[in-house]
Amino acid sequence: MNKSKNGRPYRYPETFIQFCGLTYSFLHLPYRQLEGFLQASSGFVPGLRSADYTTLWQRNSNLELNIPIPDNDVVVAVASTCMKVTSRGDWMREKHGVERKGWIKVHVAVDVETRRPIAFEITDERTTDQEMVEPLLDDVKVKDALMDGAYDKEDAFKFMKGKGVEMPGIKIRKNAIVKAGTQRAEKQRKELGSLKDMRLKNAFEDFKSLCDKTKPARFLDF
Repeated sequence: MNKSKNGRPYRYPETFIQFCGLTYSFLHLPYRQLEGFLQASSGFVPGLRSADYTTLWQRNSNLELNIPIPDNDVVVAVASTCMKVTSRGDWMREKHGVERKGWIKVHVAVDVETRRPIAFEITDERTTDQEMVEPLLDDVKVKDALMDGAYDKEDAFKFMKGKGVEMPGIKIRKNAIVKAGTQRAEKQRKELGSLKDMRLKNAFEDFKSLCDKTKPARFLDF
């Protein structure tokens, strides 16, 4: 764990920090309470040493997340959601004149069959959805892709065609101008549209619910 590391070596292995990160997220424990939780647990687990809250924060903030990519071709749902950088409400802004800190934007690709996330990227609110299609799906074997109208851009269709998906399930915008010779493809998309929209929403619902429940009071600044 200290290979190629500059400065003071780590005292706690990566697996221990991962355990602390899961405890922090799912039990909603601030870092000081997490330190106390580990101290109490050390009496029941031989060899368990509690880390101080500063170490927990620093290591957890730099924890690398390795999401396994499926080996087989999958149907993916791609979507994004925005979350506030802080959990303070509108009352704070109204009474104290605090400017809004902006939003973070979470872009996610989810396996429709298993509903497991297979890739995600975090950007600021100015990044468009279609910009993130290639970073999300570049290493994924895609059989089909379900996306809403925000991805109805030429670059997204070109990328999906390069992945071998001739007619991805991208919802066509109402004001889109369809080129000659593509009416049949448009009709097929409309026929599948309702079903694909529902599968997209269902696949993304679980991930968004998890993000809303585990987002800390203060998130990353961009």
